[in-house]
Amino acid sequence: TRWLIKPRVIQDNMWFYLAGASGARSPGLTLVSGGETIRARPGDLLLIPKGRRHAVYPDAGATWRQIAVHFFADVYQGVNLLDLLNFPLHFPAAPDAPFASASEALAREYALRAPGWRRAFAAELMRVLVYLVRARGERLQVAGRGPGPAQLPRLLPALRFVDEHLGDPDLPVALL
Repeated sequence: TRWLIKPRVIQDNMWFYLAGASGARSPGLTLVSGGETIRARPGDLLLIPKGRRHAVYPDAGATWRQIAVHFFADVYQGVNLLDLLNFPLHFPAAPDAPFASASEALAREYALRAPGWRRAFAAELMRVLVYLVRARGERLQVAGRGPGPAQLPRLLPALRFVDEHLGDPDLPVALL
């Protein structure tokens, strides 16, 4: 049976890891989202931000193994990290990429839901997002403002202050 994801919008972020494929000469799939058409291969990771219309079309004759995880990556009281850093939709496979091990760990944590699973799930997501910022940071951009990682050192102290003090009822608005 040929599967596909028809055009849709979801209210969380989607992690889509292409674990493997067989049956076609050079199996791949096509992601269509926001005017972009992306060709993905086994070992690649697709990160689709919440609210983004997307569709996935596998090659005819290909049988896929994939791990799909829905998640939130909100930082500083609700800012979506994928939007903040303008994460690209597609991260090609690389020898040092933790995509396979992280995908398996995320699926296992969600399936078992053992005590502490939410923290383990969040830690695994953060491990990969930090890897992407560090190892593939040149592909990230603060929306509309050029390279994101180069701008972050200026922004982080202010965001950290807001995060630490936002719940303080005695905090003057002027300090924010």
